[in-house]
Amino acid sequence: MKTRFFLAIAIMTLFAAVASAQSAIIYGSLTLPRGAFGEKNIYRNAFSSDYGNQGGAQTGFNIGVKYMKPFPDSEFSWFLSADFFYNGLDSDLKDEIGRYTQDATQQIIRETIQDNSFVFDYFELKFPHYYNIPLMAGINCSLFNLSKDCSFWMECGLGANFRKISDLKETVEYNDEHYESTCTFDETFTMAYQASAGLKFQDRIMIGVGYYNLGADVINAKIISNSTGDWKKQKTNEKLEISMLTVRLGLIF
Repeated sequence: MKTRFFLAIAIMTLFAAVASAQSAIIYGSLTLPRGAFGEKNIYRNAFSSDYGNQGGAQTGFNIGVKYMKPFPDSEFSWFLSADFFYNGLDSDLKDEIGRYTQDATQQIIRETIQDNSFVFDYFELKFPHYYNIPLMAGINCSLFNLSKDCSFWMECGLGANFRKISDLKETVEYNDEHYESTCTFDETFTMAYQASAGLKFQDRIMIGVGYYNLGADVINAKIISNSTGDWKKQKTNEKLEISMLTVRLGLIF
């Protein structure tokens, strides 16, 4: 219900912005995780520890659209932006979590069947990905011209972020048995803000760098096993904060 409400508000707001905007920017960015979102300590990772507050995210990408309308007789403009951010998990961290999970699960089965030589016939761990969709409003300012065709701009924005984490899935096969457990994560909404600056060329091309903080929240998860059908809620005790730097290239229409 919250997701549908957020999307409905986002669509209506974008339609209103399109109707009143005088220019639009379509852009893409390279995203570099910062702070805890990019830390890769397995013992503090949000997916391997109930007390984890680190995301282990790798470099990702962002695509977005921004609608702008200038204030009369001013270098300032208001804007409304909608973005999509994608980040996967760091490959080295995935290998480390995979080995740790396989060894731990294997040891539990060894103790259960009292056979220290037991090994899996097949083991696979599919890792989650981060998806973030922030909707922001803010102020953009063209501060000064570096030349006839080049100007320097700055902006800041505030809004809300929708966070989605895809499923974490474990598959195990041994003795002709097939077991699966799937961990699904709750969608969340958080406050978000950003600050960016860069250069604009001939009012057609924009480049820049920015800092995005997409908010912090705990991770609630539901774990379902095909062997027992049981499920439970698991809640991290610390919040995962999502922040990143962006390197942006955009086209102005």
